[in-house]
Amino acid sequence: MEPEIAPAYALPCGVSEVTWVTPNKTLAVAADDSNVHILSLGSAEDDGNGLLELNLETVLSDHSNIVTSVSSIRSHVVSSSFDGNAKVWATKDLEAPMTTFNVSDGIVWEAKFMESGNEKIVTSASQNCGLQIWDSRQSVDRCCSILQVENDIACLSIDVFSETKLIACGTENGSLVSFDSRNPSEPIFMKHKLHSGPIHTVRFNSLGTKVASGADDTKIFITDVTDQQESKMVESEHKDYVRGLSWKPSPSQAETKAEYILSGSWDKTLKIHKL
Repeated sequence: MEPEIAPAYALPCGVSEVTWVTPNKTLAVAADDSNVHILSLGSAEDDGNGLLELNLETVLSDHSNIVTSVSSIRSHVVSSSFDGNAKVWATKDLEAPMTTFNVSDGIVWEAKFMESGNEKIVTSASQNCGLQIWDSRQSVDRCCSILQVENDIACLSIDVFSETKLIACGTENGSLVSFDSRNPSEPIFMKHKLHSGPIHTVRFNSLGTKVASGADDTKIFITDVTDQQESKMVESEHKDYVRGLSWKPSPSQAETKAEYILSGSWDKTLKIHKL
């Protein structure tokens, strides 16, 4: 019989995404109860099961439906929701969002800050309106760009490489698309139906030269976003939807050129793949 491991914190709801707000101190949790839960680490020592204690600090309750994503930079958090909104919060004042960006038509699947040091500009991926770039400094129409993907296909996932202003997008029909936010009228490239199912996660590597994509077809692809634009499938052997990806730095000086990708699937497995 396997030992029962107590949770570090028990939530009354499902979790869509989790991110660090302040390193090793505060977490933001996107949940299906329409809230963003802010948790903090308690004791610096684990509870005997290898888990650190987490305490609830506050609940951000301005969304009216499932919160689909949460992301952070410095002292700001951006969340997205089934309610058609992306909201920016300042962690020093969490009583109400600083800014609300309203897509108005359909689910906002994911939202990210465009620049690592600028909470004013946000990009979002939505069910019915493609990709949006928002600028809260605009007094009237804050949506400064709408990037349409082929035949208005829904955008389900995004990632941003802030150094080069690149946006990667995964779509409902399995295509991988990349835009330069400084000249967003046309995609830099499109891998049409790279996957045979919806792409729910895309992630740039640390250099911004490759994008990992995971989809409901259980597959993972690594696509070179430089001039080569080649895509290679990772032999992951997942048996269900791939919904989580994260690049892992090389574990030793002897393998400085090695890259690793961590994948999570609805088949209840996490796997690390050396590329």
